[in-house]
Amino acid sequence: MKKKAYYLFMFVCFVSFCPSGAFSGSAKSLILLNWANYISPQVLESFEKEYGIPVSVVAYESGDERDVRIMEVQGRGFDLVVGSSGSFKVFQQLEFLEELDETQVPNLKHIHPKWIDPKQPGRVPYLWGTTGVIYRKDLIQIESWKDLYLPRDELKGRLLILPEVRLTVGFGLLALGYAFNSTNVEQLGEVKQLLADLRPHVRHVGDIFNSPTDGIVTGETWVGIGYNGQVPILQKFNPNIAYKLPKEGAQAWIDFIGVLRRSEQKEKAIAFINFINEPENAATNTQFTGFASANQAAAAFLPPEILNDSSIYISEKDWNKLNILDESHDAVTRSHYFAAFSQLTKK
Repeated sequence: MKKKAYYLFMFVCFVSFCPSGAFSGSAKSLILLNWANYISPQVLESFEKEYGIPVSVVAYESGDERDVRIMEVQGRGFDLVVGSSGSFKVFQQLEFLEELDETQVPNLKHIHPKWIDPKQPGRVPYLWGTTGVIYRKDLIQIESWKDLYLPRDELKGRLLILPEVRLTVGFGLLALGYAFNSTNVEQLGEVKQLLADLRPHVRHVGDIFNSPTDGIVTGETWVGIGYNGQVPILQKFNPNIAYKLPKEGAQAWIDFIGVLRRSEQKEKAIAFINFINEPENAATNTQFTGFASANQAAAAFLPPEILNDSSIYISEKDWNKLNILDESHDAVTRSHYFAAFSQLTKK
């Protein structure tokens, strides 16, 4: 899910749960900055029941919005935040995050070692997934990124493009046979022209929403870029919705959760991170969100239909096709990515 200040969607949604007890003499809510519908209400209710602490979720609609909100308040006013590896790297450099270890969070022992970076002690791996193609299999077949970026005439006005600069340009690079994280100026120039040519086919630059009225459900859009965990939800509204990792590859991502150093309720926030990493609670989150847990012990509490769903827990073959976003691009390279993406948003 996932990601710098480009589009700002200033929608804020609060989901609150009333207190029923006390923790250190206080029932003040923890404030969690998170994607919408990205944590199970059942887990929040269970935490409140056990600890007497309500949790208020402040929802953001883009990684860009999240980062700007944190920067504007210099990490104040929130207790916990969920975000991408790139954002957490910046937050840690700015000393916004509390460093955590197993003495504070014993359930860190359940996190799969492949997601742990000892150099980033302020972030706890949360959920992971892939970004690929969501499409209507009754209307079109998708095998390659070329099917999106070099589309046939019948797709004119039927495409939805994700408002994430790095991903949209990166997938364009894959469509042209280049590396997902390319810094080659000539290649990025080719993608710039590719997106300029693509623009007449694009119905909207935006996200696919998990709603029965979303265009991919109704057929107003036939294909878009989205996240694997969305598909089981969308299929409840329309069974013709499918997900594909194109043959050239796609993106793997992981989100993290952390405690903000300037939180006035750090003890409670740390307890919350430990609680959501109880294996059964981690499994509940996976079942609710549709995304795989970084908590490997959660598997014991997941039903076979989720563990065997290759769109959630992907095969080794598909894993080898995936790309991790390189967050180290310099300012000049980033400017070329933005210049290419801007071809889709010009008036």
